[in-house]
Amino acid sequence: MEDRLKVAKALLNPENSVLICTIDEKEYLRLGLLLDRVFPGMAIEMVTTVTNPSGTSRGESAGNFSTVNEYIFFVRVGKAKVIPWTNSMLPIIDENGKVKTGARTVGGLKWESFLRSGKGNNRQARPNLFYPVYIDTNDFRIVDAGDPSTIPMDQLPRKHGKYDVAWPIKRDGSSAIWHLEKKALLRCVEEGYAYVSSYDKKRQTYTIKYLTSGVIKAIDTGKIPVERTGDRGQVIADTDEKPSELPKTVWNMRSHNAGMSGSDLLSQILPNRTFPYPKSLYAVEDTLRFFVADKPNALVVDFFAGSGTTAHAVMRLNHQDGGHRRCICVTNNEVSADEQKALVAKGLRQGDAEWERLGICEYVTKPRVTAAITGTTPDGEPIKGDYKFTDEFPMADGFEENAVYYDLTYLEPAVVSADLAFDEIAPLLWLRAGSVGPVIKHGDTYEVQDAYGVLFDCDYAAPFIRECEERHVPLAFVVTDVDADYRTLNRDLPDTEVVQLYKQYLRSFEIGAGQ
Repeated sequence: MEDRLKVAKALLNPENSVLICTIDEKEYLRLGLLLDRVFPGMAIEMVTTVTNPSGTSRGESAGNFSTVNEYIFFVRVGKAKVIPWTNSMLPIIDENGKVKTGARTVGGLKWESFLRSGKGNNRQARPNLFYPVYIDTNDFRIVDAGDPSTIPMDQLPRKHGKYDVAWPIKRDGSSAIWHLEKKALLRCVEEGYAYVSSYDKKRQTYTIKYLTSGVIKAIDTGKIPVERTGDRGQVIADTDEKPSELPKTVWNMRSHNAGMSGSDLLSQILPNRTFPYPKSLYAVEDTLRFFVADKPNALVVDFFAGSGTTAHAVMRLNHQDGGHRRCICVTNNEVSADEQKALVAKGLRQGDAEWERLGICEYVTKPRVTAAITGTTPDGEPIKGDYKFTDEFPMADGFEENAVYYDLTYLEPAVVSADLAFDEIAPLLWLRAGSVGPVIKHGDTYEVQDAYGVLFDCDYAAPFIRECEERHVPLAFVVTDVDADYRTLNRDLPDTEVVQLYKQYLRSFEIGAGQ
């Protein structure tokens, strides 16, 4: 694990990047200690996330807790920071075990319920917060409020003259309290910071919404411009931006259920194919969003790609905001233990076509990414069902992304330096140039694309330089072991980054040289 973290550290952008690791309860303590050692002085946080609300029993002995969660470590490098979103990731549960809607976005502002109904919030505990609020039903506006009341619950008046009366009452008919005292409420009403949102039939009284002190301060300081145009006297934000908040360190989202949004979703994309414990697509999507929402051109690298959930999540994020984020996924092509036994029994070995066909990459990862893009299953049928939650649309619509698949192999430095393996390293040069346009394969003279160019024969340096200048090529590779030729190109292409093949290439990619 430590060796892998050190490799990951070398891949991170020191200016602004984040390492994300998910782990279960068996190893999270060791991982936390390793992260402290490998990334000293960097911001490290851990989130607990519910992935299986039904729970699962781990271990052979009886009496274990039922596991419902796993852990996510975040290592923030450089200027990386968590980006607020419209969801805190921890829904509020009321006394009846139901998810409370909590804050509601209306008119660009986040409104909270004025009712405090949790345990201990009753008229006996806070009598000054149990009072009537008078409502004009002609325009659904709060006109006044009465003094705190001691009238028995079953005798509370529902009318005050020509006005209806709102009381802080729970659904079971017992007392609750308001969030603010009478004077504070009336000040909020006057400023447009509180209003009547609806009539609650279950509580048989009116629902009042209000703005918390933090939102009010943002309005008063001009951070959130507002205009008072609401039909019930409430202020409306003069912006199209949605309110946002930082995610909490405990996540409990229905969309993060690894069964419903992991295994079940994968079975829709790849019918009759299984993969053990795929992550929820929407959980990975949310996790990435907190760091790439403001980076439409971010590069996401997943070096344990598994079923390809990360690539799928990056496509979803791009679909939501028109981004051009890229994702590099690396995985092996191993078969499961049971499959390996069956294949060995048939006399097959790793490398045989049937063996490789059932490997993770060939059987799950590549077909899943392909199916997500095209919107069709490996059998050519439209994928059934819709994407849910943040971005809802038919899975058969697919995505606009492109995907390229490569096999990684080891190359001898002598073969590379002798210019006998250019086509094998060509994809790496293409990746280095931004993964844009076609891959340049080996040629006799030179080739130039918009993203990069390759000079194979320095006798053609003049036309190569001229074409690079005309097309404003940002990156050029030159195949030469003559340093003078390399320096000449550097001098004549001052606005282009020039890389010497294979001297600089070998220095960058050589393995086992202590670098």
